[in-house]
Amino acid sequence: MKNVKFIGPEIHTFEDTYKGTKRLNVTVHGDAPRPGNLFLFNGTKAYIDDVPYDAKGLLALLKSEGVSPEQFDNVRLLVCYGANGISKSFAKDFQKLIKRPVKAFEGEVMLNYGSTAVTADRMEVLKETARMFPNAQSQHIQRMADWRLRKEFKAGAPHDVLKEHGKKIIIDVTPLEGLPSFKTGRINYRPRHYS
Repeated sequence: MKNVKFIGPEIHTFEDTYKGTKRLNVTVHGDAPRPGNLFLFNGTKAYIDDVPYDAKGLLALLKSEGVSPEQFDNVRLLVCYGANGISKSFAKDFQKLIKRPVKAFEGEVMLNYGSTAVTADRMEVLKETARMFPNAQSQHIQRMADWRLRKEFKAGAPHDVLKEHGKKIIIDVTPLEGLPSFKTGRINYRPRHYS
């Protein structure tokens, strides 16, 4: 995990190497397509602070934060339901916009360290940093906290997609600043590639 960028609550990007190429990973929540959309083969939207973003909106947000997906060899969208909708999926729309290969997933994406966990850790590090430097300005606290998290990620914090399709697992569904909550589920690994 290199060059982690915290775009907003429960959305971040990072770079890695995939088959010898430079890949951008975008981690953000997606929602199951609505029942009517299943018949229309429409995909999902990405959700940031409960605001829905289509592929064009997400690309604009990323660019406004200095992330240019088209500058990478390929992109992996770690967005639940990002590949649902066949040729009208969120991922296909994103691929058409950036003109780069995109990998996404049908159904839920199971990560060992997803966007909610990363945001929760970031919030905790921000609080710790503010306690350590009570007179520092908020933007300096944010920079110090983000630097610390990036350093930890670079040192090898895992950020893996769980691939053992069908395996029963316990899933952490704790909301931000909520009480710990878990559910039993099965790993869903259905990658799709768009080029």
